[in-house]
Amino acid sequence: MTEFNIKNYDGKMYLKEDIKRILNTNPIKALANAKTVVMFSDNITLEDVEESLKVILKDIKLRRKGENINDKQ
Repeated sequence: MTEFNIKNYDGKMYLKEDIKRILNTNPIKALANAKTVVMFSDNITLEDVEESLKVILKDIKLRRKGENINDKQ
């Protein structure tokens, strides 16, 4: 998993070339709630998005475990 920082410039956010390359589509679809946004290629199914999110969630859990270990040291 790759982590990106996207800055807000006067109400506009520009996607890094890496993100554009990963998504490789125009337009880019997004699903949002009050706390997160998920961007994905226009040509994939919601089932594929869900499977991809499962992988991301596993990675987040591993990172949290690492944070907890570092906090205890």
